[in-house]
Amino acid sequence: MGENVVILGGGNVAFDCARTAVRLGASKVDLACLEDKPNMLADEEEISQAAEEGVEIHPSSTFERICGTKKVRGVEFCKVKKFSFDENHRAVIEKDQDSSYVIEADTVIFAVGQRPAIGEEAGLTLGRGNSIVVNENTHKTSAEGVFACGDVIYGTKTVIAAVDSGRQAASEIDRFLGGSGDISEVLVPREKDEPGIGKVENFGDLGRAEEEILLSKERQNSFVPVSGGICDSDICKEAGRCLQCDLRFDIHKDRLWSDYSEQEMEEVR
Repeated sequence: MGENVVILGGGNVAFDCARTAVRLGASKVDLACLEDKPNMLADEEEISQAAEEGVEIHPSSTFERICGTKKVRGVEFCKVKKFSFDENHRAVIEKDQDSSYVIEADTVIFAVGQRPAIGEEAGLTLGRGNSIVVNENTHKTSAEGVFACGDVIYGTKTVIAAVDSGRQAASEIDRFLGGSGDISEVLVPREKDEPGIGKVENFGDLGRAEEEILLSKERQNSFVPVSGGICDSDICKEAGRCLQCDLRFDIHKDRLWSDYSEQEMEEVR
């Protein structure tokens, strides 16, 4: 792997690569990305924990070239003044002239995105980033009877977005097979809500239980789990903070703004 490792990318996978390099014995690990720090794609805990483990982070930096002839010697970067995407989702980068700099490197890891492993042999029309082109309303592909959903059609998003996309596709598949498109089902009878949850003094001041995180010096030389989760008595304490928000309409009748008196409106203000 080499002593000096440079990671290109600012998402969770890039930070996984950087933190893995630390654990495999790299002396110096640098991570650079186009986004400025507030807009980096990785989770805040990934960024902060990587920094604790010694990863040096270089936001607002664009990759120019890899230095070296017979082997990698370093990576040249330029500082970014402004970074955005145009209407075609292409990167628009405004560089800070005369701001180039080089980071020494023995190994360079590209972690700048992902694309579906699908080719023309699949017989489907493909779009930008090797994604599958579908009808936005029906999830139909260019092949009759073939539907697609999730990351393969729109790129990297959340698990929730993938579930939603999958349900939309399933509904359209049901219609294609002659059904109504209604894929909802009730697997168990709904239990009646119990509104008598009682009163807890100073409930609003109860703090959130913190997960147990290993110190950086204990985690950066091994692959043991970084987070121990919520443990022991904190589990019950955190469960006790659950207010069952769905009961609020049973405790107090739902009210519109027009239902409030002028005095109540003033108190809200």
